[in-house]
Amino acid sequence: MGILAERIKAVFITDEGVFGYNATPDVLNEIELDDCLYSRIEIIADSIDDLLECQLRAGIEPQH
Repeated sequence: MGILAERIKAVFITDEGVFGYNATPDVLNEIELDDCLYSRIEIIADSIDDLLECQLRAGIEPQH
């Protein structure tokens, strides 16, 4: 299962560093960044599953 999108852009702050991603259906680019204030993701698509935001948040919020 994946996200059907025209484009996905993201910046993730991890324990391994800060990484930027730019994805289209044909290409995925990853670059290491010097710094960033916060992680973020932008999805450009005709439609997005209503559960996607919940699934994304579940990946960053502490589990109880």
